[in-house]
Amino acid sequence: IVLFVAIYPLMSNIEVFNSSWKIDGSSFMNKISSQSSMIQTGQIIKGTSVMDLIETLIVFCLLPPIFEEWFFRGTLQKLFISWTKNAYIGIILTSICFAILHTNPQVVLGIFCLSIILGSLYYYTDNLWLNIIFHFLNNLPLVILTWLANRGAIDKDWNNGEYVSWYLVAVSIVVVVVWIVCIVLNEKRKRRIIVEN
Repeated sequence: IVLFVAIYPLMSNIEVFNSSWKIDGSSFMNKISSQSSMIQTGQIIKGTSVMDLIETLIVFCLLPPIFEEWFFRGTLQKLFISWTKNAYIGIILTSICFAILHTNPQVVLGIFCLSIILGSLYYYTDNLWLNIIFHFLNNLPLVILTWLANRGAIDKDWNNGEYVSWYLVAVSIVVVVVWIVCIVLNEKRKRRIIVEN
């Protein structure tokens, strides 16, 4: 949870940068992107009741993290690591697939970065439930904030595409780097203990 909160400013800026990319409106990918966004967020945009919120939480926040993490991290990432004999290449290949299959070119960079973090989290902890929780937390703000906006509790333009303060992004980057270093050092320590025993 601390990692998720810490990286949020960095991820927000990546998404704002990615959404500024100009894509030809008549392109095939852009049409797929629009249809995908409508399918993914249709319920969120329409829903205003508590029951709508609960249904959307299940459909958008609970089921995708379970099935996507099982498929991408629990299955595909293991296959790529096994084939390439390199964890980092395996995580990157899985992240490319994860980003492409979300089909929206205006969020592909943010999804790719999120997938790198999720892939590293699973590789170093070997605990898929941590990934599911992290993925759930990533999807949760969109659902809650859109639902609140539909009820008139907050401004409908809450997701206005503005950059987050670069001070927060700097802190975010430091936390991610420290987290990665701690994981790598812990992995080396575990390997050393195995070799010594």
